[in-house]
Amino acid sequence: MAFIGNIDNELKIRIKSELDIDDSDFNVILKIFTDIYLLIEKNYLSHLKNAIEDAVNEKRKGRIIKQVQENSNLTDAGKASFKEMLYSKQFRSFTILLLPLEMEQKAFVRIRGGSALIYYSNKITDEKDLRIYLAHEFGHIIISEFYPNRKMNTQNNATLFAFFAILDKDIFYKTKAKELTHTSNSQLLQNVVSLIKNKFK
Repeated sequence: MAFIGNIDNELKIRIKSELDIDDSDFNVILKIFTDIYLLIEKNYLSHLKNAIEDAVNEKRKGRIIKQVQENSNLTDAGKASFKEMLYSKQFRSFTILLLPLEMEQKAFVRIRGGSALIYYSNKITDEKDLRIYLAHEFGHIIISEFYPNRKMNTQNNATLFAFFAILDKDIFYKTKAKELTHTSNSQLLQNVVSLIKNKFK
């Protein structure tokens, strides 16, 4: 992991001093973050994936509410309670799973009930290429969920969606990401420590 190489011994000593933690705590938190990071690293285009899941969930919830309102024997209070439960953050009727497989095809998606399974080849070594393949499959999900009856060339439209998605990421990395980074690890440590200390004042 790239960030570990940026924590030299001098920075580690300073971190432990500033935060008043020992080697044991430092190593425990580093392990926790490392385990999480490995999951994040494999969750390609996670912001886009989460946004699509949210959009599809909201659309599906609206459809379910309409069916309940029109066809249910529930009382008005029961319908209101059901609607409240349905729109809670805990209820998700749709998820997207990314699954690497040993296969020749680069990527494909299968949408079944409450899940979209995107399979991609574990032979793809270029992450830039993989992100494009996955963005294309995300495009298929959006088209199938939001425009199921529209006559269109789904391959070309999914490719257009992939272009927009990767263009958005490229612009973010080239511009906004620079604004969000710190000039040095020391400046980052100083900023984190001072902001969190001030939070409790």
